[in-house]
Amino acid sequence: MHKNRERRWIGFQDLALLVIMIGGYLFTIFVPRRWDLRWIEFAQRRLLSARAHRIRNLATLIRSALPDLSEVESLRVAQEHYRLLLELWWGRFRSVGARGWSPEIEIEGREHLDAALSKGRGAVLWRTRFTENSIFLQGLWRHDAGAVHLSNEKHGSPDHSRLGIRWSARLYRRAEDPYVEERVLIPMDGSLGYVRRLLEKLGGNSAVSIVGENKGRQNIGGVVFGQPVTYASGAPALAWRSGAELLTAYSIRLATFRYRVVIDPPLDIARGLERKEFVRESVAEFCKRLERQVKSHPADWLGWRGPGRG
Repeated sequence: MHKNRERRWIGFQDLALLVIMIGGYLFTIFVPRRWDLRWIEFAQRRLLSARAHRIRNLATLIRSALPDLSEVESLRVAQEHYRLLLELWWGRFRSVGARGWSPEIEIEGREHLDAALSKGRGAVLWRTRFTENSIFLQGLWRHDAGAVHLSNEKHGSPDHSRLGIRWSARLYRRAEDPYVEERVLIPMDGSLGYVRRLLEKLGGNSAVSIVGENKGRQNIGGVVFGQPVTYASGAPALAWRSGAELLTAYSIRLATFRYRVVIDPPLDIARGLERKEFVRESVAEFCKRLERQVKSHPADWLGWRGPGRG
């Protein structure tokens, strides 16, 4: 039977997310935008108190990966991580409305993207999971560097139910959709038309954004902080096949409602390699860059909470 026909009508997590998104949006109506900074700082203080146990557990996890941090430092990182999460949710709620959410976002490394696109074969922005899609994509768009974004059809729908795909995901993605040249979806039915579309966009010299810390149909293993990981091979395989430059990229939080998009130099992997070897070496370099980024900005990495859903 077709997978779409097997899909449940309603999932509990999808329904909960829908209620949260609608409730959060309605709440933003009663908070003037000029009060956003004051409100979020108040909410952050309350969140740190209410989630004290979870924050301590996160601090322990962070210190296990970054043993050079002291207990005090790891606790501060965990607290900043929770502050970030609350800001991102507030942004999602604001984005449901017509005026959206416009935090301050600067960009670093734009010259790497420009140089890649100057070659005329497109660029693959292979993203690590810092802050989230809404910050990264809006940052690119506001600096005239818009990108095509590859996304799973179930992105924003935890249960993948019909309610979730049709409504929860749609509201969740309102923070992202205005800022993409095109959203290319990986369908749940297993068809591969999205690959052809990505190759078309790269052939037209577009930048394509792909979250790297996810699993896909084809995966390859790596090591991050001494632990085995498995990531989708799609981004490097796409770059190898199309001839596009492959760059890592991420976004970080500078202060409350202030962020920076960072684009790294291209991966220096020989193009003459066979596909499998090119992908293997690319993933190994991706893992090294991810470790460096986490060490520099541990509070902004969403990977502490497990794999993403892209």
